Amino acid sequence: MERSVVTTCLIICLTLGFVSLFVVYLPNQMANPIPSPVSSPSLSDVVADIPPEQKPFEEEASPAAPVVEEQRPAGDGVAVEEPAPPPIAEPVEKKDKPQKFVRDIPEHFPLKMYEPLPEVAEWHFEHGFKITPKLKPAFEFWRNVYARYDQSQAILHDNRNLDIIYGVLDFSALEDNIVLDPQEKRKLRNKVEEEKKKELTEMLMRFENGEMPATAGEHIVYGFFENSNVPKKFERASERLRSQWGQKNRFQEGFVRAGRYMPMMEELFIREGVPKEISKLVFVESMFQLGATSKVGAGGPWQFMPATARLYMTLNDIVDERRDPLIAAQSAAKLLHKNYDLVGSWPLAINGYNTGILRMSKAARQLGTKDIGTIIERFDDPGYQFASRNFYPEFLAALDVATHHKEYFGELELESPIPFDEIVLPYHTCLHQFSEAIGTDVGVIQDLNPAYHEKNFSPGALVPKGYTLRVPHQQKMICLAALDQLQSRERETRLHIVGKKESLQQIASRYQIPVGALKETNGLISNNLKTGQLLKIPGPPTEVVLEAH
Repeated sequence: MERSVVTTCLIICLTLGFVSLFVVYLPNQMANPIPSPVSSPSLSDVVADIPPEQKPFEEEASPAAPVVEEQRPAGDGVAVEEPAPPPIAEPVEKKDKPQKFVRDIPEHFPLKMYEPLPEVAEWHFEHGFKITPKLKPAFEFWRNVYARYDQSQAILHDNRNLDIIYGVLDFSALEDNIVLDPQEKRKLRNKVEEEKKKELTEMLMRFENGEMPATAGEHIVYGFFENSNVPKKFERASERLRSQWGQKNRFQEGFVRAGRYMPMMEELFIREGVPKEISKLVFVESMFQLGATSKVGAGGPWQFMPATARLYMTLNDIVDERRDPLIAAQSAAKLLHKNYDLVGSWPLAINGYNTGILRMSKAARQLGTKDIGTIIERFDDPGYQFASRNFYPEFLAALDVATHHKEYFGELELESPIPFDEIVLPYHTCLHQFSEAIGTDVGVIQDLNPAYHEKNFSPGALVPKGYTLRVPHQQKMICLAALDQLQSRERETRLHIVGKKESLQQIASRYQIPVGALKETNGLISNNLKTGQLLKIPGPPTEVVLEAH
């Protein structure tokens, strides 16, 4: 009997335990599941960790219909959009620093429709500058690059047929991001552009293999080549894909800077017998950046190569006149006039400024014409590729935008021309001391003389006599008097030209002065010297010592 009672009690306890397990414990566990192991952050996680104003991108509420994004039709032929992405979770506080570079996000930069400016109806300039049917596609393309799209936008296009434009990538949100550094932004842009080119290539190759377009975007791309009878037209087009960044903001900024020099530049061109309209070629070359340099060594706003520049200007340790807008403009005008004398055509002379006038002369002979449109279309030469073919159409577009800048940019406050006088230095001169002597900041003299290397404006640096210096307007006599005063003071200082392998210690020992005094007098930071460098030697007056070891 007792064993039956005990057994019954145990059964009751076990039953109550199972009831509690199913009624209380398991529901609680199901409501609060055990978290899964932490994995790499997803795209949503990364974006959620960045404040809204710092996100590298944001989806637009109603993005324009992309050209390339595919929407495959369902069985009944109706296009079916991809399902909307899940909502981004609320930011979760993390101890680790937020990830700065976001990967795998090309899909957040859809290829949007190209929306060009209205075409130019009338266009009148002299000297053979006209827009022929062969030039119009390229002219309109570059006009939109200069006046419609800015650097935050990339235009994907065919590099030979500039009327074939696949769409535009907008990186505005990426450029405004303050989390990514410029290198990361460029890396991301390049990745997105390559991904879009890959998508276009795959689409074109499907067409080449006989597949017909299935979406609205594919029909647009297919239509570009529908009337072409060129063999393997789609395959060839896939090899001509190119990306061009917009330049509207750079053109506008350059035009504002050019306001200071453009009236004088136009006058210099006229004096050299060159149409003043060609002065606008400077925007094609550099967007009027005085310190512009290229990968191949071209420099200044007119992008002269050193060898060519030395035919017209001075390049040495004191000056690089390629950086002076007026000297370089006059040199460019002389070169352009020389080109014209050789070919008798301003369009060919302009194109020759980029690719070499001998190549343009060769093109005219081979094709039996001086028509620039025909040459651009038909001339086949390894040295005449995309940049050369588009140089003249770019000039026409730059001329149009610069001439009608108010229509494209609205009212702009251009930099005003600054008048100046010029003097030839009668003595070796320290420009820093000279500026103090005339009561002017050294930055003013430096701004008037962009050809001089920056080191020439440091304390103690000397510019040899005979160099031309620009000084504030109507202060020429004051400046000459200041130079005479400085020279009388400098007569108490000897001058020494550094010889080959001569050290600062050797020079100090020769004149029996401390090295520190020699460095202080010349504004030297280190003991390094260059052969031919001019040093001031403090002490009683004596003649200049020329060392030639």
